[in-house]
Amino acid sequence: MSHNYMTISEIDSLRTKFITNPKPKLFDFGSQDVFIGSEDDLDQISSIISNTRNDPQQFREIVSGKFGTNYKAADVFENMGYEYHCSDIDGRDGTIYLDFNAMPDFSHLHGQFDFVINSGTTEHVLSSPGAFFYMHNLAKTGGILYNYVPVFGFGNHGIINHTPKFWHTLEWMNQYELLEGRLQYADEALVDSGNFFHDYLGKFKGLADIKDISHMIQVVFRKNKDTAFIPPIDPVIDPTENGQALGKIVAGSLRPYVLMGLMEPEEALNATNSFLEYNAKPFRFNLDGTGEQSWFKQSFKELNVSLKRSWLGTLWNN
Repeated sequence: MSHNYMTISEIDSLRTKFITNPKPKLFDFGSQDVFIGSEDDLDQISSIISNTRNDPQQFREIVSGKFGTNYKAADVFENMGYEYHCSDIDGRDGTIYLDFNAMPDFSHLHGQFDFVINSGTTEHVLSSPGAFFYMHNLAKTGGILYNYVPVFGFGNHGIINHTPKFWHTLEWMNQYELLEGRLQYADEALVDSGNFFHDYLGKFKGLADIKDISHMIQVVFRKNKDTAFIPPIDPVIDPTENGQALGKIVAGSLRPYVLMGLMEPEEALNATNSFLEYNAKPFRFNLDGTGEQSWFKQSFKELNVSLKRSWLGTLWNN
């Protein structure tokens, strides 16, 4: 998917409300484009640029009457006064290579961005723990995490649609502040039919008969705590337990990041205990204690992390 007038306008509205940086840093998931189909489209984008007290003339010259064409999102955002960066695996000029499945070390960029944008990207990525890990870590404390993706339908567009419960759990587990959450009906008559069904899906009986269920979801978070990312989990646990069982599941979800050298054991410990405190659970893990509190030490501290870092770092970065 590409950016449109609506998403660009909403992003800049968030800048006005929440961002004090005079030259906001934006990281875009995907080497995104902006479709300019007509003079009206160009006028709308020009008005947004003007609203940022910048001159739209440079972007108008880039378009130069050539409508029905995609233009780099960088050309729009940079003309709006943003410092723009984007990632993809397509090797396009101006993009940073970032494979969410491979999960390379991007710690040199952690905490640098006022905005991290996921507009039509994560539905194409099976590794949600990877994509949202980077989204969380690239954002500054106080930064905006903007998501606009399919939630229902779109049966032949991506490979995964995250449910409303996923977004709720992502917010809860990372103590985000929800700034916006809404669904938008997608009129299938106005979108390329290939997004909904293809002949090769005919093997699934009844699928071709399902019509007009497709919706997008917009979810905008603000990251208010500088703690390690916790991926959403969906356990069934006795709500009266003291936090030990819940903490083990949370800590277990962080173990792959520690194994890959993307998170220190101490960071995983602090994130787990912060989550338990947030949920008013009295139990806490430590790295030095005895008894049940020592479970964390046995699970994390005694990993030969430096060896695994060396091996995995070589594997992923070459």
